[in-house]
Amino acid sequence: MARDVNVIATIREDGTLVVLDNEASHCFRDGASVRTQRASHVEPDNMVCRLVFHVLRLVFGDKGWMAKFTRYWPCLWRVNISPIGGDILAGRWRDRQAAIDAEVEWLNENLS
Repeated sequence: MARDVNVIATIREDGTLVVLDNEASHCFRDGASVRTQRASHVEPDNMVCRLVFHVLRLVFGDKGWMAKFTRYWPCLWRVNISPIGGDILAGRWRDRQAAIDAEVEWLNENLS
């Protein structure tokens, strides 16, 4: 299913362009020096599930059948912004995509 994706780009005072990496933002890569950095994790809220989730992702990676399996766990999901020095977002979501939508909204509002 195709989703409408808006690209929000921020140009910092030092000239750095900050944009979330998605299919629509790849137009910014042409001829540019790009540094990609993970900004957050959408992960299970339950500590045991979260540990298993991260171990599986470490062993099998973020692509493939195991990663696909972990995306559909019936659990509460949280958004962890610690890779860029943030906290855990206050909400919890039953649907992983809803957590991703909240993650993208927070990152677009706060990465400037």
